[in-house]
Amino acid sequence: MKTGVGIYTALVLCLLMGAVFCQRPRPKKPAKPPKPTKRPYFKPAPQPEEPEPQEPTDFPPPILGPPSMFPDCPRECFCPPSFPNALYCENRNLRTVPVIPSRVHYLYLQNNYISEVTAEPFNNATELRWVNMANNRIKKVDKQTFEKVPGLLFLYMERNQLKEVPNDLPAGLEQLRLSHNQISKIPSGAFGKMEHLSLLDLHHNKVHTHIHASKQAHTHIHTHTNVQPINHTHTHKSANMHACTQKRIQTIIYTHTHTHCVFSLCVLCCV
Repeated sequence: MKTGVGIYTALVLCLLMGAVFCQRPRPKKPAKPPKPTKRPYFKPAPQPEEPEPQEPTDFPPPILGPPSMFPDCPRECFCPPSFPNALYCENRNLRTVPVIPSRVHYLYLQNNYISEVTAEPFNNATELRWVNMANNRIKKVDKQTFEKVPGLLFLYMERNQLKEVPNDLPAGLEQLRLSHNQISKIPSGAFGKMEHLSLLDLHHNKVHTHIHASKQAHTHIHTHTNVQPINHTHTHKSANMHACTQKRIQTIIYTHTHTHCVFSLCVLCCV
């Protein structure tokens, strides 16, 4: 009896142990994800201020000239070795007049974007004889500019935006070209000292001033046989073309304006 109970007990224990070993292991519970750590707060660095937008410009960058053997040659210009008295600065997209060397007699500045002519670049340019500033955007010329160049003979400033004749022009001027500007008034005595003036070109302006020879020293106007033909220019009916006794000024051009130009005995009426 006791033997049977022992055997039964042993069998029960074996069954229990087998059940324990035969059971599948339970999966472990997933670990909880760690809590995100708070990042420290960093104040963002200040951004550099953006420059204010500039108005677009239609000026292309200046064009530099070739290397020169002359140390005083402006970098924007051309100083030909074979012609040391000339300074070529035309078609260079310049906005200002460069410093003119003292050796220069002929200055070419046409076809640029110059808007103002100041006196400083001409401080040493006392030998200038010829200046061409045509086809720029010149609106202003400093009063002292041409005081520096008393020997100037030819001044070309056509196709600019001048509203008045430049002041204190050299008395020795022989040719003054101011056509295609916005000149509306010529002050009394503007040309009074120019006894050698042979050509005055003011056509395509807005001049409405009566110019009298007695005030302008233009009794020297030559309206006789050497006057060059000017298209669309008419003479006043009362003009006596043979009455001018002094014949220094050879050509006065006042075409395409509404100007009545009174020159003593010689009268030019402009359409």
